[in-house]
Amino acid sequence: MNNRRALLVDSNAIVATDWFLKSAPWRVILYDAQQGHFHLVVPALVIQEVVGRYRATLIEEAEKARNANNSVRRLGVEVPDCQIDVDDLVSRYEVALRAKVTGARGTIPDLPSVDLGKLTIMATGRLRPFDHDGNGFRDAILWEHGLELVAQHGRAVLISGDRKAFHGGKD
Repeated sequence: MNNRRALLVDSNAIVATDWFLKSAPWRVILYDAQQGHFHLVVPALVIQEVVGRYRATLIEEAEKARNANNSVRRLGVEVPDCQIDVDDLVSRYEVALRAKVTGARGTIPDLPSVDLGKLTIMATGRLRPFDHDGNGFRDAILWEHGLELVAQHGRAVLISGDRKAFHGGKD
């Protein structure tokens, strides 16, 4: 067992705070991980979700920019078109995100070993991290990552803003 604690990151900890992990809290996390104070873990599932949400947000914001440009043009002002290559930007974003994690000596593990029977019982029983509608499969996979990290490191910390899935108190 590795005695260095693990820090498991949920997608909302990136999406809701800092897409490029450049804020002061992220700089501290990345520095401390690089120094070996803990093992930074950002599962491939989280990377996929963050990249997907980055794509959706980029498309949405580009559409807003095009609409704003059209509004300004109606006022008789010529502004350049907002043309972006979404696929290129998303590809570069994913490369940069992975590089930030691995540059801090973090890992990006693939899916954990999961007992689908157990997850089915949890989902149909509406047990956390599943909600009252049985939603929460991705959260359950993240939870399984956490359990594997506890087995490997003795303890793990989950950074997530998803209180409904992971908070032990009442919803």
